[in-house]
Amino acid sequence: MTEVINQSNEETLAVELFLHENYLFRKPKDGEPTLSMTSSNLLEIIASEFPAVKTSQSTKVHLGKTMNALGYESTNCGHITHYKVVLKNAA
Repeated sequence: MTEVINQSNEETLAVELFLHENYLFRKPKDGEPTLSMTSSNLLEIIASEFPAVKTSQSTKVHLGKTMNALGYESTNCGHITHYKVVLKNAA
């Protein structure tokens, strides 16, 4: 059980560090065109660059909570949250 909790904490820290570094996407500046992406979409992008990141439901939830904590603007479409981001390769 402790091993699962430690793994979950490590995944959370990795997601937070990744978002803090703005490696693949970032928060938009005022008036900048954005993409509207779900945590699943964002996690696919992260996993394509970092195959060690698991694309589990737990990681998607951690990613969404971290996006909210970091102040990413979001909208709800039905029951799915979409985050406004700018992809780094588009910047």
